[in-house]
Amino acid sequence: MDSSYVPKVLGTRPQFPGGKGCLDNFIKERIQIPANFTPDSLSEFNNISIESNLDSAGKIIKYKIIQHLPNCATCDIEALRLVQQMPTWIPAKGERIGGVVRNIPAELIIRINFTPGYYENTSICEVGNKNKETNSPH
Repeated sequence: MDSSYVPKVLGTRPQFPGGKGCLDNFIKERIQIPANFTPDSLSEFNNISIESNLDSAGKIIKYKIIQHLPNCATCDIEALRLVQQMPTWIPAKGERIGGVVRNIPAELIIRINFTPGYYENTSICEVGNKNKETNSPH
C-alpha cells in the first residue's frame, strides 16, 4: 500500500460482484461436499470462516482458515478451493484526508456454509444481464 495514503474513512467494504445473493449462488453452483462429510462434522456455526486479504483492485491475494469444522479436514480443502475460484471483488473504497476517494486494500471474512440445503433457496444471479426485464408500469 502507498505509504503516503492513509485512509481516513472506509467508505465501502469490498463486495462480491452482484452482492451476497450472487456470492451464495456462486458457492451453490460450485460446492462439492466431501464424501467423508457427515452432519456430525458441523459445529455450532456450521461453516468454515476464511480471513481474506484483497488488494486495491479487489483481487484476493492472501487467505487463511480461521474457523474449521471438526472432523472434516477435506471441508477445509473444499472451502479453500472455492475461495481460489472466486472472481475479483468490487474493491473497498477509502477517503484520503482532502476528500479523495480511491480503492484500497481490505480484509474480509468469507464463510462457506456446509449445512445440507443451506444454499438451496438461492436465486439465480443476473449480474451483467443487460436484457433483464423490469416490471415498470411506464
